[in-house]
Amino acid sequence: MLTAMRLWWATVLAGCAEPYHPGSLVGENHTYGCIDLSVRSAWPTEAEGPVIEIDLGNRCDHSVLIDLRQLRVAGIDRFGERVALIPYDPDHEIVAARIYANGRGWEHIEYHVPETTAIGELERLEVDLGHIVTRDDREEWLPLALPTRGSS
Repeated sequence: MLTAMRLWWATVLAGCAEPYHPGSLVGENHTYGCIDLSVRSAWPTEAEGPVIEIDLGNRCDHSVLIDLRQLRVAGIDRFGERVALIPYDPDHEIVAARIYANGRGWEHIEYHVPETTAIGELERLEVDLGHIVTRDDREEWLPLALPTRGSS
């Protein structure tokens, strides 16, 4: 199980990092109000399932609540059906937290397939990022490659 890569909120909560500069996140940026997000998939050798890596930056002068419990991740099978993946959180560490004004943070969360599905049945991943910042019902699924085990 992936335990070394769990909840990297130190810079978000402590506010000890260099201030966030819009456009400085690696990869494709998605903006939700004050928050910029960048998301990638990986599958480190020590993980039993794919890992979603999220970088966050707050472009505003006030803190913003981020709720990673609302992140939805799905695998897409060869028929185009969406299979909800389950976050690996045995210690219930995934919680809502505030990202400080002009703050930056990151998170890596491992996901598992339900018992009724084999990881080999999936062709790609999708994530719905919008709900971790906004509280509306709008879905915005973004495609991600299904990484091979041992990739980071």
